[in-house]
Amino acid sequence: MKCMNKAQVTLEALIGPDPIPDSEMAGLAQRIKHSLTRCVSDACGETFLRHRGRLRIGCLLLAGLMVLCQGGFYEPRAQENASTTTDVAPDVGGESKPHTDAAKEEAVASEPSGGPVEVRELWTGSLYSSTYRVGLCFSADGNVRGVVYLRLYNGKVDVYHIVGSVKNNEVRARHSSGHAFKGRLVSNDKVEGTITLKNGMKVQLEGKRTLDVPLAPENCAPLPE
Repeated sequence: MKCMNKAQVTLEALIGPDPIPDSEMAGLAQRIKHSLTRCVSDACGETFLRHRGRLRIGCLLLAGLMVLCQGGFYEPRAQENASTTTDVAPDVGGESKPHTDAAKEEAVASEPSGGPVEVRELWTGSLYSSTYRVGLCFSADGNVRGVVYLRLYNGKVDVYHIVGSVKNNEVRARHSSGHAFKGRLVSNDKVEGTITLKNGMKVQLEGKRTLDVPLAPENCAPLPE
């Protein structure tokens, strides 16, 4: 407002005491137009050739002064408005955090955890004069992996690493030697199926299922008894 008062005094010195609109609602263009109109009016009232140069310079200086005053008046308001529009994201606990921090926390929360979830179970039973223990891991996408421990009549233990699939309670598995198994999960505690040896011989199998048992994490092998 001090700047606008100085402009008012300067204008009165040039063109007389006619008031200039100084309301905040009056636009910059209206103020300049008013000033130039007064300048031209006084120039016509006096000798035009004698005062034309002085009045033009005075009007231009006054217009520039009013532009500076008007800009200085609105600039702090613009900065104040900008400072009150900072984007924040409400936290679940009621606090407010900048969007960048919220995005980082969201990105950390959405990271996948470890490997695929697997269901683990143990099959046990006998096959002629031998006994077996089979550790199996079933993944959600239908893949099966596991290890077969076959204990022979002489105490020797053969180990077979198998891979396969499960669908509609039907399990298919194979070993790199050429042996294969096809069976069915009959109930929560029973499995039955057929082992086809690499020479074509088939052996019927029936075993007991034990669900949710601990197995070796690296290959789903049965843990020592």
